[in-house]
Amino acid sequence: MENKLPFRDELASKFRAETETISACLLVFCEITHSKAIQHMDSALLRWLDFRLRFVDPKPRPLVYSKSFPRRLYGEVGRALAVFEQYSLAGEDLNPFQGKGLTKHHDTSGIKSQNRTDLLWADWGIHHFHLVPRSGKMDSYYADRSEHLLFAVVFDNVIACLDIKSHEAMENRALLEAFVRSWPDEAERFRLKGAFPQHTAQFSEADIKKLRHAGIASTVTVDDAIYMPGGITCASTPTRVTLAYWQTARGADAIAHIAINEVIRDRGAWQEADLPHLSLALTPRGIGICDDRSNKCWQLPRAKGEWADHPVGRWHDLMLPEWIEGKVAEAVAKTRV
Repeated sequence: MENKLPFRDELASKFRAETETISACLLVFCEITHSKAIQHMDSALLRWLDFRLRFVDPKPRPLVYSKSFPRRLYGEVGRALAVFEQYSLAGEDLNPFQGKGLTKHHDTSGIKSQNRTDLLWADWGIHHFHLVPRSGKMDSYYADRSEHLLFAVVFDNVIACLDIKSHEAMENRALLEAFVRSWPDEAERFRLKGAFPQHTAQFSEADIKKLRHAGIASTVTVDDAIYMPGGITCASTPTRVTLAYWQTARGADAIAHIAINEVIRDRGAWQEADLPHLSLALTPRGIGICDDRSNKCWQLPRAKGEWADHPVGRWHDLMLPEWIEGKVAEAVAKTRV
């Protein structure tokens, strides 16, 4: 059996509470709505992770198109798609095209359950982007709202474009059909293995909308295969965000282990009296383990090199992506001027 370090559970519990504090700071820093209108839904970490998982990290990505994507686009829509593609290839920030729901209109702690997340993204991981030209000078971060939306699945190295439709297409089965038929291997994670359709009538778009708002998953049949969405909880929050929430909380155990080893290396021993002196904190170089007795701060590693597959490296990248780390450093520098 594992020889658990003494007081590790207590330190992990302290770190979990401080993860909430860090998340609350990041929500303020990024100007993300967090109303805390529902008491049992008021977790800052849950709200932060909903934003974090929906956010498209800036990096160069080519666009690839589904088999059903329009072959020719003319006028304003065609020009707007060309601008979006240029932004994507250059690794520019694509999140302004997502619209204000990303930070303003959607809130996991809000009163209206249907506005707690992007329900299409929660089900199938499908983003939507407003297709509008972006000029050099903008009055706000977000692009203007458009009737023409690019529906796409964002991967680490490519953006799979499904179709261009209106806002009314959020429950349109054709989006999933385009995904399945164009990228069957990527859609395989949603397929119910060993299940066969009974050729009964499928849910209508109105039915899908009602079920989503109620937190109920609705299957979709495509070419004699049944697909189950990633899921929405009964509180209308994405299942994947809830899973990430618990994974992040469990990551505090691994971080506590690192912290205790650092204290032993630094001070020669670890005991209960050390507990109140250690904390997880946001720093200009990322999240670190700070000891207020020595003014030392051990920076958590990133998921690179020897830490590439380590849970702490992945935890750090999820909680605080490097692009935010740079902005935190800028903010700290300004406060010192």
